[in-house]
Amino acid sequence: LSLVTSELSRRGVCSHLVCGVLGGPGPLEFDSVHVVEGLASREPLLQVGPQLVKLIGLLDPDVIYLHNMFDPVAVWAVSAIPNRGPLIWYVHDHYLTCLSELRWRRDHGSCRERLGAGCLVAINEGRCVLRRPERVLDADGLGRRKTLSRSLGQADQVIVVSEYMRSLLAEAEPRLAERIHVLPRPIRHPAVARTRQRTRSNEPVAIT
Repeated sequence: LSLVTSELSRRGVCSHLVCGVLGGPGPLEFDSVHVVEGLASREPLLQVGPQLVKLIGLLDPDVIYLHNMFDPVAVWAVSAIPNRGPLIWYVHDHYLTCLSELRWRRDHGSCRERLGAGCLVAINEGRCVLRRPERVLDADGLGRRKTLSRSLGQADQVIVVSEYMRSLLAEAEPRLAERIHVLPRPIRHPAVARTRQRTRSNEPVAIT
């Protein structure tokens, strides 16, 4: 977000950040930063949608950009704002289409299964590699995830980082196929890249 907003700022575009959690000071490139309690929660909260709608009404943006959304009700509330600008959703991981969030199976590697009841069976049998093993994944969670996936249809355009992700989303939500666009992630300038200090001589090289 900092890379995008710094370039937008250079071109004279104002950017406002609305988030659920803010760790430390907000990036200087944003014209304003607003925290909506519960927006970062993976459990939908009734008050989030109305708060977002009210805040967006005050900011009056030309474009609404969604990033890491977990609440389909909030998405629908935002999409229903009268005379709003384009609604763009950036999907950069598999949270919307995979309960385990990794799409990787121990039995056959990369997974192409559509999100559904079969996912719960595979997880319970230990066939899926879980991104967050401590989380309980059940039928209720599956229902919420499928509802969130369907809420993608409220976006005017969807941005993904690869052709692989575009194909997965198009399979999950076929009506979105013409609205999904591939935009590879930017590469940070070497001047701002952090160096990693090795603690042992035999420590493996890490590529980020």
